[in-house]
Amino acid sequence: MRGATLASNAACPRRPFVGHTLAMGACLLAIPLACGGPDASSAARGAAAPTAVRVQVARPERREVSGSIQLPASVEAFEQARLYAKVAGYLGTINVDIGDRVQRDQLLAVLNIPEMQPELASAQAQLAERRAQLAKAEADASLQKTLVERARALRERKAVTQADLDEAHAKHAIAQAALQLAAAQVKSAQANLARLQSLAEYARIKAPFDGIVTERFVDPGALIQAATGSANVTPIVTVARIDRVRTFVDIPEREVPFVSTSNAASLVPSAFTDQTFAGHVTRFAGALNPATRTMRTEVDFENPEGRLYPGMYGSLTLALEVHPEALTLPSAAVTTQKDGKSFVYVVADGAAHQKSVRVGVDDGIRAEILSGLDGSEECVVTASGSIVSGTPVQVTGTGGTPAGS
Repeated sequence: MRGATLASNAACPRRPFVGHTLAMGACLLAIPLACGGPDASSAARGAAAPTAVRVQVARPERREVSGSIQLPASVEAFEQARLYAKVAGYLGTINVDIGDRVQRDQLLAVLNIPEMQPELASAQAQLAERRAQLAKAEADASLQKTLVERARALRERKAVTQADLDEAHAKHAIAQAALQLAAAQVKSAQANLARLQSLAEYARIKAPFDGIVTERFVDPGALIQAATGSANVTPIVTVARIDRVRTFVDIPEREVPFVSTSNAASLVPSAFTDQTFAGHVTRFAGALNPATRTMRTEVDFENPEGRLYPGMYGSLTLALEVHPEALTLPSAAVTTQKDGKSFVYVVADGAAHQKSVRVGVDDGIRAEILSGLDGSEECVVTASGSIVSGTPVQVTGTGGTPAGS
């Protein structure tokens, strides 16, 4: 029985030993994996963590902001007059040419009117005659008054009849009527002479205001027609006042409520892009053009040196509203979506968080924050990469200036 057992043992391999060896190998292999497991997991998590985006921030500040609108504008003379003759004649002399500066009432041109002098002489003679007749009538009226008084005294003494007294009164009345007629004729002659003198004065073309001659149309000897309604009458000169100039702009409907005569304006002419001229609104229509939904507005500019010329083109910036002590941020910190809603990124707990805000005036440099911020927030102005709400950030500077600079 024992022999059978031994034979049986000798014929069979030692399986329990082999199984133990494999189990031990598996344990040996498992030990390093088990030991290295936590380090490998931490490395994987470290590689997956997002990198903080470097940002520069700014806090809201209280500043004055102003809303403005920019529109194209043309410079026009403050006053301009194209001068015509009121009487017909030949141009005798013209004393100015284009570019000449003139003063108010300065004589610019004189017309020759051949028939005017004889008419003036006749009117003067007629006036002299009427005055002589008036003097005669005054003397006759004075005499008749004396005769009436004498006849009255004689009648009281019964030296003359009542018929004689009545006759004296009648002659005095006739003399008074003749006196009145003579006085009226003198006035008529005076009016006629004044009319002719005015017509003669119309032959002297004078400057209506201080300015500059911008156009000249005729030369000496030219026949000048009277400007009495004919459409083909030739003017003599054009005078423009340019010590002050004006521009007209059409304000869009949405900006009309902010227009007032206190609005400041600045003009940058295309010819002087490095110069800005300051002016202000002087008047506006007070009603919109139904066709364009705009309001005509005038802006005046002082121009004592004559740097602005009528006809110049430029860009007009009109300040429409001013908000003192407004809560503001750099415009770069504000993002406006297509639907018109705006937001900023506020830094808190090492991350950027999107916060909705309502924006007022934005001049491209500073944006007015009407609501959404209390002024204590740090808002992202610039970032080294794209950010969304929740993105980890690292603040490297404030107000757009790198930290430590």
